Amino acid sequence: VTTLKPGDAAVFDLAYTLDNSGNSLSSPTNIIVTPPNETHTVTLDWPAGAGDIKGAYTDVQVYPTHTTK
Repeated sequence: VTTLKPGDAAVFDLAYTLDNSGNSLSSPTNIIVTPPNETHTVTLDWPAGAGDIKGAYTDVQVYPTHTTK
């Protein structure tokens, strides 16, 4: 469980198989996240410089959050 106080920040890791073929059909520009214990989503920019996704968007896995402290 990650508990954030006002002003705190959290990070999470994305994992997926890289497509180095140059033929990837997945080109995300953002990711929609629903924070734990929330009902609304937050739209974040896709990480700059992230490699192309091999497979579908659904193949991207999100690993648990942790605070930046």
